[in-house]
Amino acid sequence: MSGYAGWVRRRRIELAAVVIILGVFVALFVTRVPHYEAAMEEATLQANLSVMRASLSQTVMVDEVRGNASAIARLPGSNPIALLGHPPAHYLGVRAGMDPAGAPAGSWYFDPRRGVLVYRVRSAWAFSTPLGPPPRAEFRIVAPGHGAPRLVSVAPYRFRP
Repeated sequence: MSGYAGWVRRRRIELAAVVIILGVFVALFVTRVPHYEAAMEEATLQANLSVMRASLSQTVMVDEVRGNASAIARLPGSNPIALLGHPPAHYLGVRAGMDPAGAPAGSWYFDPRRGVLVYRVRSAWAFSTPLGPPPRAEFRIVAPGHGAPRLVSVAPYRFRP
């Protein structure tokens, strides 16, 4: 084959090769997207917790300098979101006795009855905790012994890679 017919055949083979290569890249990308979303959710959760812990530390330090021991004593069991300048995205507010299943995935709320800040996880497939369904992480301000109040996880949790 020569001339125009040969040229057309080569172009069709090149086009088929390009389509196959693009298909492989798209398939690889689509299978990795959920992993990237879970990693992003974990990073966002950790960033929010870091800000809350920093705000808690700052509040404790300011109250210690002012000699306001009663304010420090009231921190355990309180809402860590109240210490922030603005709440994290998807914060539902204070919800006494709320069933975690009633909160949308990716949202936060504070349950004052239990003194617990709850985060409902979006990437349930990548998350494990002994808390049971629905997948969530729970945090509480505690005062260990004679130490300063800290924000701790109620139960261990982890995101799978």
